[in-house]
Amino acid sequence: MERHGEDTVNNAVDDSFHESHCKKSVPKCSFPRRYGVYFGIFAASSLLLFLLFTFIMSRLGYYDIVLRGPRPQYLRTEIVDPVVIRLAIMSRASNFNGRRLLRDTMLEGIPPAYARVEYLFFIGKPVGGMNDTSLQNEVARENQIYNDLEILDIDDSWNTISVKRFFAIRWVSEMYMIIQNGVLTG
Repeated sequence: MERHGEDTVNNAVDDSFHESHCKKSVPKCSFPRRYGVYFGIFAASSLLLFLLFTFIMSRLGYYDIVLRGPRPQYLRTEIVDPVVIRLAIMSRASNFNGRRLLRDTMLEGIPPAYARVEYLFFIGKPVGGMNDTSLQNEVARENQIYNDLEILDIDDSWNTISVKRFFAIRWVSEMYMIIQNGVLTG
């Protein structure tokens, strides 16, 4: 009997809490759900403060943005010599538009204080119906203007792409040998 009375008192307390704290459209408001909302707000604000602290400390130079610890000394030093990037680009002799597009977009705009980009387009002689003197004249004129074509004495076909790659690797390794000897030209 006492149990039945205690249940009635507990139900009356729960109903009074429900009427004073919950909206009419919600059937019952559970007490732990409120604490879950409070915990979610606390966690979100803590995360926001942590990210703000990380951003401020990274701007001051104490941490990099991924928090791997203090910034290494080499990231704090000024760049003395720019990085040299050598690009060997395989191309066909008739691909004037592709080369122009690369020159106008991808190969421009890098600040010379940070990187020096050196590139060459490796092309072969036209094959078959394209063995035209006008095409050869256009390639020669393009090479006079830009001076970025390496015209190889091979047929320009898919069968000779490995030869183009060989000449490209040789061109890159020449730069490597110059740097290894302590002399950087050009």
